[in-house]
Amino acid sequence: MPSWTKDDVRGFLSHYGILEGVDDAAPLAGGCDNLNLLVSLGERRVVLRRYSHTPEDEIEWELQLIRYLDERGFPTPAVFAGEDGALCRSFLGRPAALFSFVPGREPSPQSPLEGAQVAAAVAELHLVTRDLHLPHARSHTDWKRLERLEVTASRLSSPGLAGMATRARDFREEFTKRLATVNGFLPAGIVHHDANPGNALLDEEGKLVALIDFDEAHEGEVLTDVASLLRLWATPDSWRGLKPEMTDAVLSAYNKRRSLSQAEWEMLPDFLLFFTLADAAEYVSRSLASDPTGAPVPECLAYRRFLELEREQEWRKMLLPP
Repeated sequence: MPSWTKDDVRGFLSHYGILEGVDDAAPLAGGCDNLNLLVSLGERRVVLRRYSHTPEDEIEWELQLIRYLDERGFPTPAVFAGEDGALCRSFLGRPAALFSFVPGREPSPQSPLEGAQVAAAVAELHLVTRDLHLPHARSHTDWKRLERLEVTASRLSSPGLAGMATRARDFREEFTKRLATVNGFLPAGIVHHDANPGNALLDEEGKLVALIDFDEAHEGEVLTDVASLLRLWATPDSWRGLKPEMTDAVLSAYNKRRSLSQAEWEMLPDFLLFFTLADAAEYVSRSLASDPTGAPVPECLAYRRFLELEREQEWRKMLLPP
């Protein structure tokens, strides 16, 4: 992360007409791809978010989405426009934006009740953004994560990498054929893609007050998010199946807010496998980008979980319509 000073922060805030003194500024816990500073302005607090890697046109997509959600009452921090109306400007050489600060605690990954609230919020996101199309493409999709793995495997040699890339290509082809059988029957919209416990906030009474971090959001089949909820909340560390109580809580809460179609129920196991494999692919690709001599495949827990889910079949019985 770059070094910064209070003067840097003051200069950035001045573009928003904020001229009062900065009492304090400190990085928020969590998040590894961007710099998030909690800025105290007397009794007021805001968050300065500097995007470290996201392309500028994709940042604009994200900020327009957040503004759209905030205007419709969806629980997420508001993004501020500068005095010139822009939602994004430079901070230490990279695009950055200013957000409202929402206090709260992260939900417990062991709590079905709290997991259910996150699932309901994701379902609400899909309803609110139905038929929404924003300019600019987004690169953080599961398709592109698998494609990057194949590109990595074509350039580098690492234990297990060639075999994993071959399995990923074969699965992608199988998945494409399965999708073709339900063509036009899977609702599309905005996918959050990363609604893990660290990207939600609850108030003191345990009520969800914000879903945050849309850095991986994109347009696609919203069933991707249902699969991601299962992956992020209901897959145990043992890689065997799904946690029954959490699975039921997440699916029931989501389905109560937005009913899954018959085609979505049929494809849900495939999407869970697809998301898990894409997670593994991203881990391996990133690891080798940092250290081309490394051997991330044998130690990749997500890939082991994918292979285990492929071998086992009992968990599929938990993903049936109520």
